[in-house]
Amino acid sequence: MLWVVLHWADQAGNGPFMGSDNTGVIDNQSYWYANGSGWNQISNCDWMVRMTLQQGTGVKSEYVAGLPSRIVLANNYPNPFNSSTNITFGLPNPGNVTIEIYNGLGQKVKTLTDAQYDAGYHTLTWNGKTNQNKIAATGIYYCRLTCGDHRVSQKMVLIK
Repeated sequence: MLWVVLHWADQAGNGPFMGSDNTGVIDNQSYWYANGSGWNQISNCDWMVRMTLQQGTGVKSEYVAGLPSRIVLANNYPNPFNSSTNITFGLPNPGNVTIEIYNGLGQKVKTLTDAQYDAGYHTLTWNGKTNQNKIAATGIYYCRLTCGDHRVSQKMVLIK
């Protein structure tokens, strides 16, 4: 992954800057940056832009394109599922994430992760097994993501 830092020009017009060639063609060669010594082409890469905006009040704020604005736990897929399912979550900031699977009675059957993650989207796979490595029974399960003080849950259906 390539991080490109984009700064708005100050009143003196000093860079660095970043722009596009306005061709409208996504050819992996349409993006350019200036580092004070001329324009340089960025080619054949996947990237996101991290911007630091200087507002008129002098207060700085940040926006990172492609990152969630809040903690997200997407619906698992497939759902219902037979043997395994993918669980995708997004973080606006780095943090410690715990993802646990609970059965319909509220009993924890699996801890998928309890680890530090970077900001961005991540996908884990639950293989339908418990913490004791036994195949979970057919039924309704709940996936719970905990990150700091935030908790988000999604319902999943396991069918044999």
